[in-house]
Amino acid sequence: MAVLCCLCRPRHKVHLPTNSSPYASRRDWAAIAKDLRPVYTAASEAEALECFADFSGTWEARYPAIIRLWEHAWAEFVPFVVFDREIRAPVTPFA
Repeated sequence: MAVLCCLCRPRHKVHLPTNSSPYASRRDWAAIAKDLRPVYTAASEAEALECFADFSGTWEARYPAIIRLWEHAWAEFVPFVVFDREIRAPVTPFA
């Protein structure tokens, strides 16, 4: 566990959902968080990408900055997805 925390600190995994909210209207925060959850709880990169495509289809027209934020951070986000959910859960509150 300590090795995971040191080698693959989930900086973007923890902060991406939170950092998405300033780009959106407060009234949409709950809906955005609900729609993002399948992305950061996905079991694989392919599943996360599919869920992100669904999220993008729903929100890109209204909040393109959120989509760009996730696209630019994707390379740092994806390594964390390869770990089992049981390992991710203690490391981040979002898993």
